[in-house]
Amino acid sequence: MPPSPDPLVGDIPLYLADETKSIDSTPSGIALGMIRLWAWQLYRLHPLPRDLSMYEGYLVRINYEFDIALDVPAPVWAEVQLAFPENVIVVDALPRAVHSPERAYAYRVNGSLNFVRRDSPDPTGPVAPEAALPAAAPHIECFGVGGNTARWRHTGAEGAGIRAGSHVAWLVLLTPPGQEELAVLATGQYRVEIDPQLGLAPVCRPDAFSVRLPQPVPGDNPAPPVGPAPATPGTGAHGGPRVFISYSQDPPEHSEAVEQLWHLLKGCGADVRIDKEHLERQRNWSDWTTVQILRSDYTIVVASPAYLAASEDQLPAGRNLGIRSEYVRLADLLHRNRPLWTMKILPVVLPGRSVDEIPLTFLPGTVDHHIIHDFTPQGAASLLRTLGLGPR
Repeated sequence: MPPSPDPLVGDIPLYLADETKSIDSTPSGIALGMIRLWAWQLYRLHPLPRDLSMYEGYLVRINYEFDIALDVPAPVWAEVQLAFPENVIVVDALPRAVHSPERAYAYRVNGSLNFVRRDSPDPTGPVAPEAALPAAAPHIECFGVGGNTARWRHTGAEGAGIRAGSHVAWLVLLTPPGQEELAVLATGQYRVEIDPQLGLAPVCRPDAFSVRLPQPVPGDNPAPPVGPAPATPGTGAHGGPRVFISYSQDPPEHSEAVEQLWHLLKGCGADVRIDKEHLERQRNWSDWTTVQILRSDYTIVVASPAYLAASEDQLPAGRNLGIRSEYVRLADLLHRNRPLWTMKILPVVLPGRSVDEIPLTFLPGTVDHHIIHDFTPQGAASLLRTLGLGPR
């Protein structure tokens, strides 16, 4: 969309410096059911208000579409949600609320990092150029501003579903300083009227990805941080790989052995994610597991009788629901992209356990597995080499 005429005096054209912007194709083509994400555009905001100098700010353009087949009923409503790490703040978002047809508008980010219409007087002055928002049809609501998520809900007019087509959304984000990438967990929901006799239901899998953040330009000289900067997640103690441990908690002695493996890997420099940490936090375990599997460099599958039973659908009803869920997700990912996930899923056999307890899905006879002889670097040498934490 071409820029509106008569630009405001004082607008800062970000296109003057290539280092302040980036176009990331990482989410391009990611499908959340009938919702499809496309490339993002990210701009670095500088300078920030002094009271926000402990952060870095970004203007983000998000592109998504509702890809509705011609022979499928249009959904009554659909939602797109983007979740960021806990130390990221969604300061503002567009569109916020559309309850009647709106024509295209150009917005800018003012000195308080809020979106204002381009023709609105604002004494704080702009810190970014305009954000063009195409014409929008009702109804659209935005949720999550002020937290670490952004969610847009589209609702069709009475008696009709939402229309197929492309949409644009904008965010102003604050992140901890020094980050090169922004981790994102994208989910979508929608309601499609389907003949109940068909026994079908719409399916939408969440997906995780990372986008590159444009880096500071030499000479920016940001103001010194005020107070401690938020911690940056996802970095190993020595820059090691991110590892998720998938295991069964039964019996208790097996869970204790897994804990020994966890401490060994941490001591060797891995960034280990396991459900034994931060139990004081309230969390959605299903979403947490999805994030760990998709964002980790490796997932360790710890062989056990219960894990094998989960893969063969032989567990008692209502028992070991967590390991059932983890196994199904890993099996699905392996089915969808075997070369990639064969490299990422590492079957591990702890002392006292057997290779025969590795689920057949992970091909224990033809794909490498790792036998832990004892919980020392020497006893776990094969696994540590694969993780890049030991001599090759």
